[in-house]
Amino acid sequence: LVEGGEQGGASSTLLSLLKSFQTQFGTKVEKINTKESFPKSTAIDDTVRRRMERTCPTIHPWDVKETLAELHRRGYYPRASQKKEQGQGGSTSRWPKVLQVAIEGGAELAISSFGAALFYLQ
Repeated sequence: LVEGGEQGGASSTLLSLLKSFQTQFGTKVEKINTKESFPKSTAIDDTVRRRMERTCPTIHPWDVKETLAELHRRGYYPRASQKKEQGQGGSTSRWPKVLQVAIEGGAELAISSFGAALFYLQ
């Protein structure tokens, strides 16, 4: 996977190099978008529709901060208490241990990949 887009994307030199290896070794090069659009929900149930809708139609699925904010917003994992804690939007103490360790250890590539998977599976 190669980051696409006009700003901050892979250089043409890198893409050329990757494409030469692609034919030589039979691999595939795919560009990923750093920015995506999330369509309005068409859910019939009002509750479901409100949960699905985002405040901003433009999403950065590979962004670590947006991933963590989305995990808190959607409530994929239980909060530590009924009270919303200060900061990122809640505690991660009841989240799966592997996710806690990734966040605490700063495993940004793993978290951003997780965020992209969440976005594309929605």
